[in-house]
Amino acid sequence: MPTPSIPAAGEAMPKPTPTDEQIVRAFCDLEHDVCCLRSMINILGDMLDDNLVDVDTGAQSRQEVFKIWLTDGQMNMLSFAWNDVICRANRLERAFFAAVDGERAQ
Repeated sequence: MPTPSIPAAGEAMPKPTPTDEQIVRAFCDLEHDVCCLRSMINILGDMLDDNLVDVDTGAQSRQEVFKIWLTDGQMNMLSFAWNDVICRANRLERAFFAAVDGERAQ
């Protein structure tokens, strides 16, 4: 009968395989983060829609040209929303891949 392998000194123990229940629970825990990201994306989209101004360039191109006219306060809010979406998306990505392993992201 073969003997189980034992890690040598300094080697890490093999990581246990997560159960289906652990994986499902980890993915269910992501619901709040997914909903918050979706809401923040909607806020950012609304801010862009409210502040984009179509400019007639007189060009014969079918491309549309936009200018954004913002006050300092509007620029600060747009910058905040943009960066918040990026941070939330990065955090959600880490949490997703942790959930694949049945873990919670730190």
